[in-house]
Amino acid sequence: MRVNLKRLTVLILLLVSVTLSVGVVQAAPPAQSGGQVHIVQWGDTLYSLARRYGTTVTAIVQANGLANPNCIYTGQRLIIPTGGVALSPTAPGAVTYYTVQKGDTLHSIAYRYGTTVSAIVAANNIYNPSFIYTGQRLVIPTGQLVGLPPIAVTCYVVQKGDTLTSIALRHGTTVSAIALANNLANPSFIWPGQCLVIPGVAAAPVAPAWPTTVPKPTAAPPTPTPTATPTPTPSGAATPTPTATPAPLQWVGYVLTTTNKYVALGEVLRVSVIGQKNLPVKVSTETWSVKGLTGTKPEYGEYACEFAPLGEGTFTISPEGLGVSLDVELDGTGVTYVEFSLRPGAAPPSPEGGKEPTATATPPPAPGPKPLRMNSPEYGMQAFLWWRPETAHRDLGLIKDAGFTWVKQSFAWRDIEGAAKGHFDWSRADRIVQQVNEFGLDLIARVDRQPQWAGGGYPQNGPPDNYQDYADFLYAMAGRYKGRIRAYQIWNEPNLNVAGRSEWGGRPPNPAEYTALLKVAYEAIKRADPNAMVISAGLSPTSRWDDQAMPDVEFLKGMYAAGAKPYFDVLGAHGAGYKVPPETDPAVVARDPTLNNYDPSPEERKRIYCFRHVEDLRQIMVENGDGDKQIALLEFGWTSDEVHPEYAWFRVTEEQKGDYLVRAYQYAKQHWSPWIGVMSLIYMPDPDWTPDKEEYWWAIIEPAYPELKLRPAYVALKNMPK
Repeated sequence: MRVNLKRLTVLILLLVSVTLSVGVVQAAPPAQSGGQVHIVQWGDTLYSLARRYGTTVTAIVQANGLANPNCIYTGQRLIIPTGGVALSPTAPGAVTYYTVQKGDTLHSIAYRYGTTVSAIVAANNIYNPSFIYTGQRLVIPTGQLVGLPPIAVTCYVVQKGDTLTSIALRHGTTVSAIALANNLANPSFIWPGQCLVIPGVAAAPVAPAWPTTVPKPTAAPPTPTPTATPTPTPSGAATPTPTATPAPLQWVGYVLTTTNKYVALGEVLRVSVIGQKNLPVKVSTETWSVKGLTGTKPEYGEYACEFAPLGEGTFTISPEGLGVSLDVELDGTGVTYVEFSLRPGAAPPSPEGGKEPTATATPPPAPGPKPLRMNSPEYGMQAFLWWRPETAHRDLGLIKDAGFTWVKQSFAWRDIEGAAKGHFDWSRADRIVQQVNEFGLDLIARVDRQPQWAGGGYPQNGPPDNYQDYADFLYAMAGRYKGRIRAYQIWNEPNLNVAGRSEWGGRPPNPAEYTALLKVAYEAIKRADPNAMVISAGLSPTSRWDDQAMPDVEFLKGMYAAGAKPYFDVLGAHGAGYKVPPETDPAVVARDPTLNNYDPSPEERKRIYCFRHVEDLRQIMVENGDGDKQIALLEFGWTSDEVHPEYAWFRVTEEQKGDYLVRAYQYAKQHWSPWIGVMSLIYMPDPDWTPDKEEYWWAIIEPAYPELKLRPAYVALKNMPK
């Protein structure tokens, strides 16, 4: 009996195998007129096959209905349309719709439909062609494309240390224009020797010779540049158009940060050489030297290395082969971080130099002034653009693609004027402002986190000992970025002094003190840029009222009592949604212990546990005769936190997060117009966040790079009507 069963099983398997084989043969694409079948061999590509058979990749893709032209496999049967394109082209000007499938790229979709990536990008208003997602509905403009007049182009060979940002600066174009002209899948990845098409440039400038030596920064004052006497133009003659000369590139180094954090046995010196891995870096004194390799301390940056312990004294830091060195004076304790990067123009001085760095490049002309009053609402996201230029470009593209028009970014005062008063390093700030402007987004600059020399309870975030120091910094910043930073947020959550979250330098919250800081900040910004928008600090919703925290409504009352009304254009607010949908009445959560986590505070203070608590702040504005002003929601969102008990009690699912965010914008548009302005959600995340950080769980995409994984919230927000 067992033998017969085995024979029967074998017979059945043979029949199934034959059936499947027949099915596979029948499923193979039939040969079309003028074509032949090719069995894919190891090493074949569509490009090699197209050349071999005298046809095109597009024709093979269309004839076989391939979703991705990069994915063919050994043994695959392909129709090769040698007698002409197998599929008839659609009539010129026709369009069709396509739903993105897993594995699709714009290149594969363009091949499949006989169009171009540029045409699909233009038809769908896609800013970054690298980012499409499964389920996205695309308009596909098929058929012949109307020829456009040719534009002037040149080719540039990428040099060691180049980035698309530096190349765009040098040629007077934009990163996006270069990326689109070269069909770059990832604008962050270019390599030495690569030939890039530079659109809109008639001739390529001569590549600069790499410097063999670069003098170390000194305290010598800059030599004044004589002003050229203009040559009079004959009457009636055309005025010649000046030709911009690209700024030469060179390696420069500067001290990024210095802390007095105690380190056993001596000083820790961290060195980063941007864009360079495995590069020997020498640290030396007159009698001693040691070398390290960049990229060996990835926890501090992709290109970082570390030297420790070092003692007190002056040390010379020299990245091998770059022709630049930097002298740094160490005090024998703490951590000092030095960075080298390739930049246009002259090098900024070290903290010992005593002069402000020369601007790295002439900033692009500022757009015309925008009104202080916003549409109701406008759409924004908080991002983290400071330390990772490649992530910044990706995330700004995602914000733009989602149809949002604002980005909020922290500009830490200590990271720009950290060495000493009047010693500025604008390098990262310049890059961020340029990138944001290039994407056509409006920028909210949150400005706080004082440098060590300013006091204020450093390293805690706190107001400086002398408020005028903050005003002076804001005056310099607003003057430098006049017309290019639309709004300034003056500090953050000054109503909190809770251990680990102190925003007021270890001192009890004080509305009068904050109002004094707000006043000098407002006056300084308006002197430098009268059209800039000044937003008061976002206040943290809290029911606690002691020397560690003050409820936001009480803090706002104190601000008005201290005379804050004339010193802000827009009120800043925070609006976490906690565990309830955005439409929930604050009175409901105040009375339901399961919605306020059994908070023992008085009922009126428990209204904070929902999105609509913002309405309580609005009421205080109206009561103080300030109802004509708008509110900027500087932080709001929902968390899916599974790790931290203080947040996990109000977690929602990722799907709920997306649904609630969309409904929050919809509710505000229907019920808060015209007094609600920009609503900036949290977060477009820092890619280095891990699940042990509570911020990780508020994000709308997975914190990672270069991998991109969209959470449901991003997809829902992108598809949301604006």
